[in-house]
Amino acid sequence: MGIFTGIFVYAWHRDEPRGPYDRRSTPPHLCRRSRRGRRLFGGLGFSGFAKLILTALCLWVTVCAGLAMSQTLRIATYQTELQARGPALLLRDIKRETDEVMARVALIKQANPDVLILQGIDWDYDARALTALNAHLGFDHMFTGLPNAGMTTGLDMDGDGKLGQPRDAQGYGRFAGHGGVAVLSKRPIIGPVIDLSDLLWRDLPDADLPTYPDGAPFSSARAQAAQWLSSQVHWIVPFDDFTLATFAATPPIFDGDEDRNGKRNADEIRL
Repeated sequence: MGIFTGIFVYAWHRDEPRGPYDRRSTPPHLCRRSRRGRRLFGGLGFSGFAKLILTALCLWVTVCAGLAMSQTLRIATYQTELQARGPALLLRDIKRETDEVMARVALIKQANPDVLILQGIDWDYDARALTALNAHLGFDHMFTGLPNAGMTTGLDMDGDGKLGQPRDAQGYGRFAGHGGVAVLSKRPIIGPVIDLSDLLWRDLPDADLPTYPDGAPFSSARAQAAQWLSSQVHWIVPFDDFTLATFAATPPIFDGDEDRNGKRNADEIRL
């Protein structure tokens, strides 16, 4: 049995000049403005948790073991917003047990899932931040890996004439590992994780690549030859009696008439 989990559409607040405006492709009810004019995930607000942006899905799945017995499996995905402005700052905040970190810990404990997919959590080489967070959560097994977010390309990927900006990375990010993905589980992962995160966008069958009005590749042929499809990750994680497929797509907004983010979002979901 396979279980699919991902965030399809959400609007991610940005600090860049092009961040405040939205594209027509996202429904208005998913893009309600905050007082500062920034977009919040799914337009959701939580009283008492101004900075806690949550899009969570809990699935109760009956997993049959033969004909005579079954068990209930609870899976949750959580967009944590545990992403800092620089490397190692998240680890610092977890060690300090800041209000924002502990609020997320409390929500996760309340949900009490068997398998938890965390999105928007900074990655580091030794998984120190994730390990420190899990010390509060108590899951038996963890998996994480370097996401495409913040991975430098050396190219102008968004066509603004600048290099080295967050949008010039393989996926939007201020630094390598900015806002990655992690899987926490009470059940063991039984085999190697299949990682599709380095699939070139143009290699996806029937890829809908962005173009300029004259049909030229956006932002350049070199950029499209280097652009991976996944803005974060695409993982297939095997457990004993089910398989989990998870990803986090780019928001289909914050771009220009070429609709680069919208097209990429759609193809990430298709993959």
